[in-house]
Amino acid sequence: MEPVFVGDTLYATSRILHKRRSRSRPGNGIVTVETTGTKATGELVVVFE
Repeated sequence: MEPVFVGDTLYATSRILHKRRSRSRPGNGIVTVETTGTKATGELVVVFE
């Protein structure tokens, strides 16, 4: 992963990993996502779930 500096342009992409209906709250659900952050140059700076 690369450091981030003032003035860098950043992009974020999120991907759904899992989803399910809530057992305790009908009509609601739980979604797990993975988000990836990159610089404009394509360098990876962060990944989190």
